[in-house]
This record gives sequence, C-alpha cells and structure tokens, in this order.
Amino acid sequence: MLQEKGRDLAKKMGEEWACQFSDGWLHRFKVRHGIRKLDISGESKSANLPSAEEFVDRFAKIVEEHNLMSEQIYNADETGLFYRCLPRTTLASESEGDVKGFKQSKDRLTISIFCQMVTIRNMCAMGDWGLLL
Repeated sequence: MLQEKGRDLAKKMGEEWACQFSDGWLHRFKVRHGIRKLDISGESKSANLPSAEEFVDRFAKIVEEHNLMSEQIYNADETGLFYRCLPRTTLASESEGDVKGFKQSKDRLTISIFCQMVTIRNMCAMGDWGLLL
C-alpha cells in the first residue's frame, strides 16, 4: 500500500518516470525510518502430530478395505470469516514498544468448503441468512 501511495504521489508531481518503488526500496524505507511490523495479538494452536499420523494409517486401511476410488473421497471443512474485523498487525516506529488491542466485531459468516480428492466440487457459505451460495 505504501508503494502504491508513493506511485500516486510521484504521478501527481509529474515525476512518475523517475521513481521505482521496488520491494527493496520499501525495505530500506522501513529500516531508514524505523518502521517495523507488530502483531497485535498472537494466538496459535499446535497440531497433534501423533494423532495425525495415526489417522493417515487408519484412513489408508479404510480406503483399501472398501476399495474406494479417488472420486469417492471427499473432504469437508468450515471456517469463520469475520468480515468486519480490523487487521491484527500494524506498522509502528522503533520507539513504540507495545500496541494496545481493541474489541473486534463478532459479525461472522461461516463458510463450508467441500472438495473431492480429485477436484473441488462445491463451495457454499452459511450464516445467519442460511445458504448463500
């Protein structure tokens, strides 16, 4: 976004031809002005690796027992899209030590994704309004 604003400003000043706003330029600009990226919140979940490895073995046995083909294997998952949330990261100067959090909007759309082992077949979104797609 900063690069785009730099291009817009150069264009307005009639200096568009003389300016290059590369990733290297952006990196040096941030270092020169002491700008860094801060995480506002840092939650993470770790995967249960032994359980995942056990599932792979168990699933392979089920596929073999029932003689399943790739076209018969589907996966479904859902995720929440908090479409009114603000970003969880910000740019700050070196002198700023901590960034205060804020209350996030809880407006959410639940998205369910269904895919076949070979290709994606269907995608739909569900929320307070019922089936959308």
